[in-house]
Amino acid sequence: MRVKTTILMIVSLILCSTSFIWSENVPEYTLNDLWQKALLSNESIKIATNQVDVADAGVRQAWSSILPTIDAAYLGTYYDREYMLDFEGTKFEIMPRLSYTFQATITQPIFTGFRSINGINMANAGSDIAESAEGYTREMIYLGIAGLYYQISMYQKEVEVLEQSIEIAQKELGKAQLRFDVGEVTKPSVLLAELTLKDNERKLTLKRNSLSISKNQLANMVGLRGEYKLTEPETMIEPEADLDQMIQTALIKRKEIKMAELKKKMAGYETNIAWGGLYPVVTVQAQYFEQAASFPYDGYASLGLVVSFTLFDGGNTWAKISESKAKERISDLELMKLMNDVKVEVEEAYSNLQTMKSTLQLAEVQLQLAKEYYELNSSLYEVGDATALELSTAMNAYDQAKITLSNMKYSKDLAILSLKKAIGELFE
Repeated sequence: MRVKTTILMIVSLILCSTSFIWSENVPEYTLNDLWQKALLSNESIKIATNQVDVADAGVRQAWSSILPTIDAAYLGTYYDREYMLDFEGTKFEIMPRLSYTFQATITQPIFTGFRSINGINMANAGSDIAESAEGYTREMIYLGIAGLYYQISMYQKEVEVLEQSIEIAQKELGKAQLRFDVGEVTKPSVLLAELTLKDNERKLTLKRNSLSISKNQLANMVGLRGEYKLTEPETMIEPEADLDQMIQTALIKRKEIKMAELKKKMAGYETNIAWGGLYPVVTVQAQYFEQAASFPYDGYASLGLVVSFTLFDGGNTWAKISESKAKERISDLELMKLMNDVKVEVEEAYSNLQTMKSTLQLAEVQLQLAKEYYELNSSLYEVGDATALELSTAMNAYDQAKITLSNMKYSKDLAILSLKKAIGELFE
């Protein structure tokens, strides 16, 4: 018997030590830690970054339209015989046994109807749009991470409150059973205490499941593997400007507005490119040619000016001009609509933050009242002046008040983040 007890103690110590070591090795992350990991692993951010590279390549491609093009070709041929032309005593080599031709051409655009310069401007605007789009993607990913971060923090707090409630409910069930055994209370009091315990256990199971789902979603978004912990969120500092100043700041700093303004410029450049179809294209072409045969010549060099016109294209150029003008009007309307939407978004985010601040103050008062109410009913229940139902009601109200206050604190921080995003200062 003594040996068995010793073995059980050793096994218990090993399990406790293993649990302690495992707990110590679980990494713990702040919101900033999660963001830094997302920058390295999130697919959406990687895609947006590569889109910037694509746009930059488009700029280089656009610049190539005003630079010269150099082409060269060489052809070497071996024949099984050779031919000579005898003209008045002079022999000309028409087809040498070992023959070759070499040709080099340089083509330099001089005038393209302003299409090249507008193409360059359009490519630069596209590159700026890609950079703004990358910034916008980062903002949305950060908000998504922050939303899950605070949601998990809420769930963790609720789990903690429910675990404490279960401990209290177990004690109250034991007390109710003892009082029932001595005839101080009836059976319904015991059943109510047991029902309260089971209800809290049910809530805890559901909340742990929600917590697990949210942690998996966050791990997938950030690129985490295995178990992890989150630190207690830091309190966010809200912007100090008034509503009108925030709206003006948003109209200047919002990535979406910058993209809409650039798209409007691109539509203008596209119109200019379409008008360019009515102008001639002028290029200078220099050519050098050399061959092994000496007849009719063994080589030459030339310099030419090429002017090309489109006399008729079935109305395609005018159709492109009409289309691009319509795109300009659309982009202008989209910009105006977006600016109005941004104003509304800032107003809603500002109003939501003010609501959260007021609700948080009410939640603090509610928690204090719920605590006093629970403590009073607990004392009265001990001496038989309160029923089990009153005690259970007070306990539930106290638990809910603790959860509500915690959630309101996190919701206020999220509201601050949403407001900062709405005014374009999420990372400032």
